[in-house]
Amino acid sequence: KPSSAPQSVARERLIGVLGARGVEAAREGQHRTDEPLVSAHCGAYAGSDHFLFSPASNSRSRLTIWAVGRTLNGLGTVAFVLENYREAADYYSQAIDMRRKTGDIGALGTSYTYLGNAYTRLGRLADARDAFEEALVIVERAGNEKQRLELLISIAGLQSDMGRLRESNASYRRALDMSVASGDAQTEIVCRMNLALNLKGESRHREALAELDL
Repeated sequence: KPSSAPQSVARERLIGVLGARGVEAAREGQHRTDEPLVSAHCGAYAGSDHFLFSPASNSRSRLTIWAVGRTLNGLGTVAFVLENYREAADYYSQAIDMRRKTGDIGALGTSYTYLGNAYTRLGRLADARDAFEEALVIVERAGNEKQRLELLISIAGLQSDMGRLRESNASYRRALDMSVASGDAQTEIVCRMNLALNLKGESRHREALAELDL
C-alpha cells in the first residue's frame, strides 16, 4: 500500500526519476554513468554509486543488461506503490526482457510474479494468470517450494475469479498436497477454505463441508 505521508511519496517519486535517468544512460551505451541505478525496494543504489560498462563493442555487456533489468524492476515497484499499475506492468515487462538475456532465473521469476500482481490490480485476470504461470515454471525449475506454493494459490484464486472453478480446484488441490506434506497448517487451512467456497459455488455442498472437517 502506498504511504500516506507526503514526504514518503515525494521520496518514492525521486527514486523513480533517478532510476529512469540511470536506465537511459545505460541504454545509450555510456562507459560510465553518473546517474545511480536505483533499487526501489529500499531507495539505495543498486550495487554501487557507478556502473562500469565495457567499451569493447556495440553490444551491451552482461553487467549493463543486469543493471538495466534491476532498475526497470525497481521502477515498476515504485509505480506499483504509487498505484500506477499500467506503468508498473510496462516496467516489469521491460525488466523481463532484460532478465531473459542474462539468464538470471531467480530475478526473472520475481519480475513475472510482480507483473502478475500489476495485472491483477488492473483487472486483467487472464494476463495475471499467465504471468503467474510463467513464474511457476521458473520457480519449479529452481526448486523454490515456498514460492511455488504461493504462486499456486495466486493462480487458483484468479481461476476462481474467472469462473474456472474446476481448474481452480485442481490448483488448490496441488497447493493443499504441498502444504500437508510440508506441515504448513496455516496454508492448509487457507487451501481447504477456498476449496470449500469453490465447491459450494458448484453446489457440491457435502464435499464443501467435508473440506472444512479439519
